[in-house]
Amino acid sequence: VGAVHQGLMMAWDLGFEFIQLELDFVIVLSWITATTENFPPNVFPSMCDCKSLIEWAWVVQVRHVYHEANKCTDALAKRGNYQQQLLTIYDTCPNFVCHCFVRDMAGLGISRICPIRPNIVASV
Repeated sequence: VGAVHQGLMMAWDLGFEFIQLELDFVIVLSWITATTENFPPNVFPSMCDCKSLIEWAWVVQVRHVYHEANKCTDALAKRGNYQQQLLTIYDTCPNFVCHCFVRDMAGLGISRICPIRPNIVASV
């Protein structure tokens, strides 16, 4: 939830007007798209902030993606779990992401067998 909030704040500060927020964690997606604010107490403030940010004067589309669909994000998230800094901004593609980036750009993601269902998409 903190990463979603930080990402939305950065996108707003950079002047983006259309955002596609892709989440691989279905429970967070359901919290963001919920019409009620029945969140667990430990995420309540952050979720309220995220929902408020989404309602600002821009378009935010929220959708579910499997984490295998974007290995770059997965690599960055894993690196973030072990770093000391609260936030790291890269000017160029970091070495530990380059291989994933090339595979993502070539459409060489990992296949995943999953049930047939419509993709969860919500515009808020």
